Amino acid sequence: ASLDDSDTSRQLATFLDEIAALSDKITVVRRDDDERRPSVAIVRAGTDVRVRFAGVPLGHELTSFVLAVLWVGGHPPKVPPEVAARIARLELRVDLETWFATSCLSCGETVQSFNTISVLNPTVQHTAINGAAFRDEAAARGIVGVPAVFVNGERLAHGRMSIERALDVLEALGV
Repeated sequence: ASLDDSDTSRQLATFLDEIAALSDKITVVRRDDDERRPSVAIVRAGTDVRVRFAGVPLGHELTSFVLAVLWVGGHPPKVPPEVAARIARLELRVDLETWFATSCLSCGETVQSFNTISVLNPTVQHTAINGAAFRDEAAARGIVGVPAVFVNGERLAHGRMSIERALDVLEALGV
């Protein structure tokens, strides 16, 4: 976890402690190694597999968080073999960000699509960002609706994305 002294960080720390109390396979370590605080990286020990959430992943994104814990922990995402093959063929090193709102009905699918891609191809890094926790940054980037997806800091797409559409968008980058 990367935390500061804000109320949102205290809320995230409490949330993480509650999650860790559910299983001896989950450990919370405060590293303060990310500039965006509060945030948490879910990391598969000894690998490059990780998914990051900035802000508190509650509301509709609680499901995305739980799935990310399962997937990073080794339970494979349920995707058709042809989709898994497309993900494996991606030859890119990118940092993706999906901006979400906890009340957004379309955000979960988009966050989960990019989390799946990141877990199955760790050269694709993904951070899901709760816009309410980072209002100034969202305003500076011109984000007026969610989900909003950025690649390497540049706006990539806007709106709900299935995993197939997310792959289409990434493949179109030509990287």
